[in-house]
Amino acid sequence: TRRLTLLRALAEILEERRLSSAEIKALSFGLRQAVAVDEGQGRVPIIPDFIEAIASPDFEALGSKNDSPKVRQAFETLYDTFTRLIDGDLEGMFDGESTVTFDANAPIVTFNTQSLDDLPEEARKIAFACIQSWAEAAITSGDFGKRLVIYEEGSEVLNDPGSLRRMVSQWKLARAYGIFNILVLHKLGDLDLAGDAGSKTRADAYSLLGDSAVRIVYHQESDQKALAKETLGLTEREWQRVTNFKTGQGLW
Repeated sequence: TRRLTLLRALAEILEERRLSSAEIKALSFGLRQAVAVDEGQGRVPIIPDFIEAIASPDFEALGSKNDSPKVRQAFETLYDTFTRLIDGDLEGMFDGESTVTFDANAPIVTFNTQSLDDLPEEARKIAFACIQSWAEAAITSGDFGKRLVIYEEGSEVLNDPGSLRRMVSQWKLARAYGIFNILVLHKLGDLDLAGDAGSKTRADAYSLLGDSAVRIVYHQESDQKALAKETLGLTEREWQRVTNFKTGQGLW
C-alpha cells in the first residue's frame, strides 16, 4: 500500500493532475507484477522494474472485467510518464536502488535536502515524496515508539498538493501515531504557497495552523501585520511586542 501511494504521488507530480480510476488500476496492477518478479529474484523493486511491468502488462492476468480500452490507454500514459525518470530530464535520480539505508530504529533521522535546491521543481517534489514515504514508515507505526517530527523549511512541502495531503493526515492523526509535529516557517505568508486562493489545497495548508495547539511567533516584519493579526488573533499590543523581538525572543 505504501509503495502504491508513493507511485501515485510521483505520477501526479509528473502529470500535474489527479490520476483517473483507470490509471490507478493500471498503476496497482503494474506494481503487483513488478513486486512478484523481484521477490522471485530476491530483489527490492525499483522504478525500472515497474516501468518494465507496465510496458508489457499481462492483460490475461488482468482479467476481462478490467481489460478495457481506458485501462490499456492508462498503461501507455503511465509508461510515457515514468520513463522520464530513467530516460529523460530526471534520469539518474530515481532509476536505481537507494544509496543510503533508512534505519527506522535510529534515535534521530535527518533528511538534508539542501543539495536539492538547484534541481528542477519536479525533481524536488519527487524527492520530498520519497522522503515522506520513508519517514511515514517510522512515524505511523507504533513499533518505533513516540517521535518528534520537525519540518524545517516546511514551505517546500506546502508547494506540493500530494505531500501536503500526507502532511495534513499526520497532523490530524498525531495522537494515534504518537508523534509531535513541529512546522517551521519564516512567515505566515508561506502558507499561501499552497494552491490558489480559495482552493482546497490552500485550506489544507491553513488547517495545519488550526490543528497546531502551540504557536510560537518570533520577530515579524511589518508587511505581515494584517495576516498575523487576522490568522493568529494577535492584539495590537502583542503585535508591537512581536515586531520588536530580538533573536531568540518569541510569543507563545
